[in-house]
Amino acid sequence: MEIITSIGSKIGELLVEPVGRQLAYLIFYQDNIAALVDETKKLKDQRDGIQLLVDAATRNSEVILPEVISWVRKVDDEITNVLERFLEEEVNANKMCLNGLFPNLKLRHSLGRKAKKYAEVVLKLQQERKSDRISSPPPPTGMPLSTSMKPFQSRTEILNQVMEALRDKNMHIIAICGMGGIGKTTMAKEVARRAKEEKLFEVVVMAVVSQNPSVMKIQGEIADMLRLLLAAEYTTGRADQLSNGIKKISKILIILDDIWDRLDLDAVGIPCGSQHPGCSILLTSRNVEACSQMRSQGNFTIEVLSDGEAWNLFEEAAGTSINTRDLYPIAKQIANECRGLPVAIVTVGRALENKGKDEWNDALHQLRKSIAENISGMDAYVYSSIELSYKFLRSKQAKSCFLLCCLFPEDYDIPIETLVRYGKGLRIFQDTDTMEETRNRVHSLVQTLKRCFLLVDSNKEFKEEYVKMHDVVRDVALSIASKKEHGFVVRCADIIDAWPEIDRREDCTTISLVADQIKTRLDNLRCPNLKLLHLSANRILKLEKNFRDEMKEIKVLALRNMRVRSPPSSLRVLQNMRTLHLEFCVLANISPIGALVNLEVLSLHGSELEELPGEIGCLQHLKLLDITSCWLNGILPGVLSSLTRLEELYMRDTYLRQKDHEFSASLAELICLDDHLKVLDFGPQELQLLPKNFVFQNLTRFRISICASMTNDLNLPHLGDGPLRCFTHQNYFSGNQLNIMGDMDAFKETGFEIHPLLEKCETLLLIFVDKLNNAWMDEVGFSRLKDLHLIACAGVEYLVYTNSNLSGELPFSLLENLKLEHTTLKALCHPDFLQEAATRQMQLESDIVVELQLFHNLKLLHLGPCAEINCAFSTSLANGSFPQLQRLSVNYCPKMEGIVYKETGENGQDIADMKTIVFPKLTVLQLHNLHVLTSLYRAMDDNNSVQLCPSRNDIHMTPKVPESPNVLVPFKILKWLPSLEILSLDSCREVRVVLDFHGLMVMPLPEKEKTNNSELIGGEDKDDDHFHGIDYQYWCLQCLPPLARKHKSVKGNNNNTALKKSQDDQIITTSSHSDSQGEVSDHRATEQVLYNLKDLQVYRCESVTVIFNFGEGHGSFPPVLNKLRNLELINLDELIHIWNIKNCPQQVITSSFQNLTSLQISSCPRLRYLFPPSIAKLLMALESIDIRGCESMQVIVARKEEDENVNDVLVLSFLHLRSISLLEMKNLSCFSDQPNCAIRFPSLENVKISGCPMLKTFVTAAATSVEDTPKLKQVEDSDLPQPQLSKWLGDLNTTIQHNFQLKQRNALFLGSLAEGYISYVGECNPPSAV
Repeated sequence: MEIITSIGSKIGELLVEPVGRQLAYLIFYQDNIAALVDETKKLKDQRDGIQLLVDAATRNSEVILPEVISWVRKVDDEITNVLERFLEEEVNANKMCLNGLFPNLKLRHSLGRKAKKYAEVVLKLQQERKSDRISSPPPPTGMPLSTSMKPFQSRTEILNQVMEALRDKNMHIIAICGMGGIGKTTMAKEVARRAKEEKLFEVVVMAVVSQNPSVMKIQGEIADMLRLLLAAEYTTGRADQLSNGIKKISKILIILDDIWDRLDLDAVGIPCGSQHPGCSILLTSRNVEACSQMRSQGNFTIEVLSDGEAWNLFEEAAGTSINTRDLYPIAKQIANECRGLPVAIVTVGRALENKGKDEWNDALHQLRKSIAENISGMDAYVYSSIELSYKFLRSKQAKSCFLLCCLFPEDYDIPIETLVRYGKGLRIFQDTDTMEETRNRVHSLVQTLKRCFLLVDSNKEFKEEYVKMHDVVRDVALSIASKKEHGFVVRCADIIDAWPEIDRREDCTTISLVADQIKTRLDNLRCPNLKLLHLSANRILKLEKNFRDEMKEIKVLALRNMRVRSPPSSLRVLQNMRTLHLEFCVLANISPIGALVNLEVLSLHGSELEELPGEIGCLQHLKLLDITSCWLNGILPGVLSSLTRLEELYMRDTYLRQKDHEFSASLAELICLDDHLKVLDFGPQELQLLPKNFVFQNLTRFRISICASMTNDLNLPHLGDGPLRCFTHQNYFSGNQLNIMGDMDAFKETGFEIHPLLEKCETLLLIFVDKLNNAWMDEVGFSRLKDLHLIACAGVEYLVYTNSNLSGELPFSLLENLKLEHTTLKALCHPDFLQEAATRQMQLESDIVVELQLFHNLKLLHLGPCAEINCAFSTSLANGSFPQLQRLSVNYCPKMEGIVYKETGENGQDIADMKTIVFPKLTVLQLHNLHVLTSLYRAMDDNNSVQLCPSRNDIHMTPKVPESPNVLVPFKILKWLPSLEILSLDSCREVRVVLDFHGLMVMPLPEKEKTNNSELIGGEDKDDDHFHGIDYQYWCLQCLPPLARKHKSVKGNNNNTALKKSQDDQIITTSSHSDSQGEVSDHRATEQVLYNLKDLQVYRCESVTVIFNFGEGHGSFPPVLNKLRNLELINLDELIHIWNIKNCPQQVITSSFQNLTSLQISSCPRLRYLFPPSIAKLLMALESIDIRGCESMQVIVARKEEDENVNDVLVLSFLHLRSISLLEMKNLSCFSDQPNCAIRFPSLENVKISGCPMLKTFVTAAATSVEDTPKLKQVEDSDLPQPQLSKWLGDLNTTIQHNFQLKQRNALFLGSLAEGYISYVGECNPPSAV
């Protein structure tokens, strides 16, 4: 009973709580609803508050937390979909029943229960958002990605190089350099856009550094783009915060724009290199030195625009109005005045947009007068940009040197030596004592100005002696120099009648007048503070009047092309003068110059005068005397010996009309000047006239030319004037140069000691030195020699002979330039010397290249004419001895069969591996008049015939050596020439194929699968593998004969894959060749073949049949010749294919020849078409096509290759093609006869046709329209008479067809006239009766 009672009480307890809860729903339903309404309102308020915070965070670009977004969405769903409907519909429902007599207990219970449950949900939602954090800082957005860079070729090339550097994981800091306004920032923005598009970096940011960098500002710009909050007060703490933020981004590009000086990256907080391998830095600067100080690993310099690019940019800036007949020629001249500087082009173009002709003419006048600041906008944009570069120069000497350069005309090659002498006279370099110290300082300053792009390199032959100034930079320099504090007055004109107008003559310090004719007189010039007067005329100017006291401050006087009977006696008032130039003048008596006792520099270069008078000996402070190319009656005794402080004497090509013994006595006076004389430029003179002790111990620089004999035997008419020009050229020089002509035995006979000069010599020119033997070359050693030029020197068979010391200092270790002409040279090194070196290398088990380092500094090598040499280098010599070689020229070597020949030891083994040969810096290769040359690489067998891989059709089961295919550059040696830019081939009669890419075929196998031919042909049966003595290890698979292709495994990276024989006993149907390990390689990943080649010229090679050979088979090629711009093929009698892909229709050539701009083909009589469609698709950059004298050519673009679907629509767009010239091609019928072919020429402007009688139409597939050639307005056909010469009928096809019909009618008309004339002549002259 107790058990029942306890169970019952427990059940009662369990039932009471649920029953009570249910009753509570009923009893307190209104309270539950009120509580729900109250909590719902609180939730709404909470949700609205959160939304305000979300909106604020969104406006600040912050990222809303996912849980916040989810909570807001959940609240909206609960309130909108559930609670509001419950409160509006169910709560307001009728709660009574039986017509309102009784309450509806069931409904009230339900309402109370739901209200209670909903309230719990609302409370739970309220509790979920107790945290105040609703967002996170925004992610780094980086810089805005926009660009205005034009797709100019000059810019695209640099851009591609920069992008390639950014892809290189080993390059962390690179720089874009160039003068102000050249477009560095624009390119940097384009780099940023492309880098982001290609996903090279997660984030790209940019900060402007400027000439006065603020570390905090740079930190702030980067932090803003990265959405970083730099809370630290000082730069050190901010740098730490910024560095930590950057390190959290795995790949980031930071662009630092406008670098003027070295910026401490650590101080800014930019981690780089080992600190953060994923951080790349791109600098832009007009100062290369600043980039180098920041350890830039690659500096990419932007040059000015080409003429065509400059005009396109100017046309865009100035608008279409410039194309009118009145403005076009003026606009062309104005665009040329901007000299390709983008900021000047855009500024001037926009300033003249929609202006009238008078304003255009005035602008042209302003530009030509170098006062372009009067043109609206020029001062603000162009001048300020370049002037900043000038102001930022730290050295006052650099600024003065820069301003001196504006004394000369536009586009002038400024002699650096002139800057040295002017600067010395003006006392610009007061901390230099000697002339050599001053010269070193000026050359250093010139380099500084070049690195700041305020000066540029000259294009002259001896460009290291000159410098140039961009015309726009010169305008800015003139603007600066003409200000009061500098006082320059510079005028360049055809005729100058009077001195320029000068507002305040006392402010004038420098006057430079350069003209064809100067008519003004010196006595009219009154400038009391004038320091430099530079007058240069192309016509003789007479100087007769006196110098006035107002000119007594002159320190530098330079007169050129003047006739001076005698310098006036008033010259003595110029006691402050330090430099006097009287160059190319006619001078009767120069004795008054002796009164200028403070004179330090006297140049009479190229002048004609009676004699060097005794008064010149009074110039006790004279440091430099230049009488180069002077015509003198003589030098008075005692003059030269009196110049006790003379440091430099230049008397090259000085013509002296005095007796030999008198001249010899004058030369003997120089010996007493040995203590001070540092520079001597002398000759050419006969050896007999030189004193026996004519040796100067203290010379730091000399150029001495000695003729050992002046007999007629030394006349060299058959050599041309090149050698004599080298022997007597009048340029200033650097280094020690010795020129010798004649027999070396003459030096022994006269007792003249030549060896001290040879030991110091850096440049040596030997002409017709008969007794120059190999032993003599070894004896001298030439440890300092940098330039060696031998002309017609008999007896020299080798430069390095057998007795050269291998263990000591090697000869020619510093040699940079080597020219050998008309010599009996057989090789650079004697074979026994190379054999000895190879033996020594094998004994030491070391690399011969590392040990020898022969010609390790050679940059230029010129061979020829040389009648005996048959190869330039052996494999051991080529294998690493020429790491600096940049230019190789071989001319007129009748026995030259190859450039590199295979070298073997006594037992027949290879001394060096040809696969490791590379000429890493060779940019120019010229091979001219080498009549038996067949290839760059000659592998000789015992019969001196080449062993190369033949085609499979030539394989026979006999030991016959295959015939040479005569390929100039076979695929195996393409990697020898990674930097080659220019390849010129002329009159090489035996070459048949120029460039062979056959071995670069990519096999259609997975990338990791590689094939070793030695395994494919088996390893068990070596006798069968090498049957008949032929080694097939490195033959291409397709060339293997059937017995050599055995069933073997293919060696892969991690596994072996069996290759099954096909029914025709072939292993792989595609052709590929082995790499250096004998494995077939997939080149798609990294191979870029002849990537830097820009110009290819092939002239008069009568056996050449193919230029680019892509071989046979299927597959895709790696990129080849992607920088090739100019292709010239002239007088190639046997040329059949330029691009030989006829036998490989399924080959994929997708990324080659894409920068080819100019195509010139002339006199190739067997060429039937120019290129196939697959090549035409690649020529997107082609600008001009010039074809003439190809009598077999029928079409320009051939039909599609075999096996291709001819029904496919072919679209060819020559986007940049501007000019087509088709001359003297009697069988040419059309540009393309491809069915279903559409060809577009959006840039075509000129079409010239001559001697093409069969040209019926342009494109046979369809009619052309105006949209295909929107810029073409005429077709010039010289086969038509003048009225019909340039007719235009709206589209190209219609015009060509119309011209063809006209020519047909004209031919018929002329034929009928001829028949009528013959008939008339026959009637007038009947045959006489028999």
